[in-house]
Amino acid sequence: MAPITIVVALVGVLAAGAVQGSDGPDLRALTVPPDRLPSSCSLRPPPEPTRGRGVVVVAVSDRLSLENPWISRERKDVAEARRVVDGYPRLPDWPRVSRRDGGDYVLRLADHVVEAYRAWYVSSYTGHEFEVVAVRFDDPARANAPLPVGTLDSGLNFDHRIVIGSVVVAAPRPSSDTCARAVRQHIESLR
Repeated sequence: MAPITIVVALVGVLAAGAVQGSDGPDLRALTVPPDRLPSSCSLRPPPEPTRGRGVVVVAVSDRLSLENPWISRERKDVAEARRVVDGYPRLPDWPRVSRRDGGDYVLRLADHVVEAYRAWYVSSYTGHEFEVVAVRFDDPARANAPLPVGTLDSGLNFDHRIVIGSVVVAAPRPSSDTCARAVRQHIESLR
């Protein structure tokens, strides 16, 4: 029985290495340890579900923020995180793209992305909320590849991409907000 246990443990270690590997940090490492955050900065608590008449309601927009931070390998989540990190792909002008085909086109953003990360922080001093979004590619070369011509900016408050091996992080712009600055410094320290 012992040889089987060893094989199972070895397979688990190899599977973990395939994601964590030497091609960038474990995505959990992107979360700033509480002792490195200013006292006015913290991870945003998850939203409270609305309760009434025995039914719990969570808004669709809060679906991804029920855990903070979260890591996902689901294709839809990975595509959304990649859209935030890299911007929107341009849809072809002609022929006209149906809503379904447009959705399939956007889901292609998940191609070659292994996992995604999101964390929301809040500064109690300024009241600002911001997020950190990251994706891990299956190959470090993809993380450094230029964005396709015509890619539209996601429009969110992010600076340039921070590339750490196969991980690409969209982090808050450098600012006077001590919370945003502490988060960005932590991420840059992982390079």
